[in-house]
Parts: sequence; C-alpha cells; structure tokens
Amino acid sequence: MNGTAQPAAPAAAALQRFGAGLKLAAAAAILALLFRRFPLNEVLAEISSVAAGALIVATLLALVSQVLLAYRLIWLSAVQHISVTMGQALDINLSSSFYGLFLPGGNASRLAVRAYKLAQPSKEAVASVATILFDRLTATAALGFFGQACWLLDRPGETPALGLLLFATWAAPAALWLLGRSTARPAGDGIDGAAARSDRIRRKLRQVVEAARHFAHMQRSVLGSVMLVSLTLQAISAVVYVFLAVGLGIEIGFVTMAWIACATAVVAMAPVTPSGIGVREGALVYLLGRVGVPGPEALALSLSFFACTIVFPGLLGGLVEGRRWMRPAEA
Repeated sequence: MNGTAQPAAPAAAALQRFGAGLKLAAAAAILALLFRRFPLNEVLAEISSVAAGALIVATLLALVSQVLLAYRLIWLSAVQHISVTMGQALDINLSSSFYGLFLPGGNASRLAVRAYKLAQPSKEAVASVATILFDRLTATAALGFFGQACWLLDRPGETPALGLLLFATWAAPAALWLLGRSTARPAGDGIDGAAARSDRIRRKLRQVVEAARHFAHMQRSVLGSVMLVSLTLQAISAVVYVFLAVGLGIEIGFVTMAWIACATAVVAMAPVTPSGIGVREGALVYLLGRVGVPGPEALALSLSFFACTIVFPGLLGGLVEGRRWMRPAEA
C-alpha cells in the first residue's frame, strides 16, 4: 500500500505547479490585453498624478482595516476557545498578506497561512481552520450585502445581473449559516454509527461538527459585532476607492463607487489568477467605463488600490516575517 501511495505526492505537486502556472499565464494575458488597449505609459502617467494626500489617506485607512480585521479574528477565535492577542492577530493577518503576494494560490494561500499560524499557539488545527473559514464567510456575506444595498440605492440601469450576483454573494453564506444552525446539533449525535470507520476519523468528524456548532450557535451579540465590523470594512474599502478616485481627478459618488468596488471584489474572488490580478483590473475598467470613466484612469485606480490595500500590508507582513527569521529563537 505504501508503494502505491508514494507516487501520488509528486503527481499532486506537479498538478499544483501546472495550475499555478495557468493562473500566472491567465493574469499575464489579461494584463497584456489591458495594456494593449490602454498603453502602459498612459496608465503610469495617471498613477503618477495621484495626489499625495489621497495616497496617504488610503494607506492610513488600510492600516485601520488591518486593526478591524484583527478584532474580527480575535472575536471569532474566542468562539472556538482560542485565545489570540491583538499583536498575534495582526501578525497572522499581515504575514498571510505577505505570503499571498507571491504564493501561487493567492487568496487560498492567504487563508491557508492564516489557519496554519492561528493553529501554532493553540495546537487546535480543526478549530483554527473553522475560524478562518467562518471569517471568510462573514467577510463575503458583508461584501455582497453592502454592495447590493448600495446598488439598490444607486439604481443603475441595465445591471440586473450584477444585482443578482451581489444578492447571491450574501444570501448563500446566510443560508449556509442558517442551515448549520438548524442541523449542527443533531449532526453530532449521528456520527458514531454512520460515518466513522476508525477512531481517528470519528475524532476528526466530531471536531469538525463541534467547531461548526460553535459558530452556528454563537451569541447574537458576537455575531452582530462581527458583521458590523465586516460591513465597516466594506465601507472603508469604498472610501479608499473614492479618495484615490478624487486623487486621480475622477468624479464619482460614494454609493456608485461602493457597489462597483463590491462587484469588482466579487468577480476577483474567482480562482482564475493569483490574488485576482488582472481580473480585478478588467472588471473595474468595464464597470467604471459604464459610468463614463476613461480606461487609463480606471486601470490606474485599480492598480493604486491594489498597491495601498494589498501590497502595502503585504510588505508590512514581510517585515514581520523578516524579524522572525532574524530572531528565530523569539518566534
């Protein structure tokens, strides 16, 4: 049995490298198409024209978002009885942003790194994975809900598909949570006889069900705080877009920019390219073009947002990891 299992690892690694290569190729192809239509020198000229004040505000708001993300992680970890300090939560989030910059999995790699680092002090691997997944679930629900609310307020014409997409983005996680709330307790009682074929599988299944049960039956005050922070994060993201747009000389209202930003983020979640690179830019250029924003300015806005909210936290995470590598004994 061992002899047949060993070749599977190299094959899986080769398949993973092939998938990563496809994602990088897709990102390069999309960006090449965009820069072919909108020359790179024009886009760079637009980026260089961004007002310094707008960049400073956007960067500061990105730091505020990191603090709010840390609070959300602390609260959700506490539901799983995992104790996390503010320093640890910031370390986890920033470090995962750093690895997400260059690991081929992009967002998936970021989630994996967060789960791994959360499990290090607690040694609760299943609970840590459940925490990170629920954190992602609440973030996705808030993204869709905030985006659809702004879409309804703005009432843009000829975009019913986007409204449906934003609705599905929050309705699906909400339905999943409600389903878990109604089935989590009975599921734990039915595992022993039906699903478990060994003591190890039985223990793992019990841990998974127990982790899901914690979130399905978490206190409403905690859930409300988590969702409030998640919605606030979406509002901050929209504000960052608006400030950068103003810095580029783009005239656009907050509500319009908010639902466009949310729709862009939803599209960029598709596992087509690393961290949504290229997909996010193409989506934003298309959606902003529908409200009269020229392509070079829209592309410059997308790249500026990427630099302030993804690259900058990732570089901070690199400093955190660099300090750990320099002083491994203290890590």
